[in-house]
Amino acid sequence: EAGKTLVKGSWGKYYRGIVTNEFDAATPSVAPKLQFDGLYTSGGSPIGPFSVVTDNSNLRISPEFDNPYTIQYIGTVEHQLTDRIGLSASGVYKTSKNQSAWTDIGGKYAQVQRTIEGASFNVFQLTSGGSSRLFELGNPDGMESTYKGFNLQVSKRMSHRWQGNFGVTLSKSEGRLGSSSARSSSVSAANSTAGVFGQNPNDFINSDGLLIGDRPVILKSQIVYELGWGVTIATNYQYQSGRPWGREVRVSGLGIPGTTRVLFEPLSGDRRVPSNQQVDARLEKSFKLRGTGELAVFGDVLNLLNNDTNESVLDRRFTNTNFGVASRFILPRRLMLGGKFRF
Repeated sequence: EAGKTLVKGSWGKYYRGIVTNEFDAATPSVAPKLQFDGLYTSGGSPIGPFSVVTDNSNLRISPEFDNPYTIQYIGTVEHQLTDRIGLSASGVYKTSKNQSAWTDIGGKYAQVQRTIEGASFNVFQLTSGGSSRLFELGNPDGMESTYKGFNLQVSKRMSHRWQGNFGVTLSKSEGRLGSSSARSSSVSAANSTAGVFGQNPNDFINSDGLLIGDRPVILKSQIVYELGWGVTIATNYQYQSGRPWGREVRVSGLGIPGTTRVLFEPLSGDRRVPSNQQVDARLEKSFKLRGTGELAVFGDVLNLLNNDTNESVLDRRFTNTNFGVASRFILPRRLMLGGKFRF
């Protein structure tokens, strides 16, 4: 009756917007790209022999291609603990279906067993030759993902010169997606477009574990404190679990042009880049001007503790000397100065 507790729930079904770069390579207006020695006749015509770099004559769009979609459920409880402190808890469940990928509807494959680095793999070997391959964009089985998340947040309004927000998110992301499947590096952008996933049927091997964007724990804290005399100090703390990465092997002799990469095992979270902890701070001084005007100068120190966490590894092949070696480090400590005028 006092209105201190609020319960909210939502359900939604969301269809993905049209992503033209997923299928525009298959349009007839895209000419093939050829490679040659760079020699021309006196009339300006290139001199062969030519080798095909890319050619879209073997690309098709399935007439049954449906738009991928996501179904999402959210439940939230908010409660006012005191007149200054509020608490909220939210649960999220999302399932994405009908995701896009390619399949080879022209090539003929035989399943063979290969033992690589002590593990046996059932892989697909092309038996009909490279010219037989015909790729079709569609919604093959197994292209789906789920997200389960729980968020707890405490907020304190400005009183006694300070305010703060504190939150923790626990989550799990798993499934199989195209461009952001487990075969991608830990710094790849997570999205659901097909890319070239599925043009090699071995792409589906062990690629149905955790998604590369999975972060089991995220902590956030923001505090603002008024020191007086127009001086304010603020801090922002963030902790994120490292993103997962998986060991992979290269398989040759399958008759498939290019390199065949296979995940040694599904992403389970046993291998992750290090967790990332960053503290940012701001010191601001404001000056009252005539009328309602106000001038403020501030300094931001980003990555205050000079954390040197890496976000990726140089190589995911166990036989490579750079296997698991740290790479792609976050930006170091830095100072940014600025000013603002309010009226």
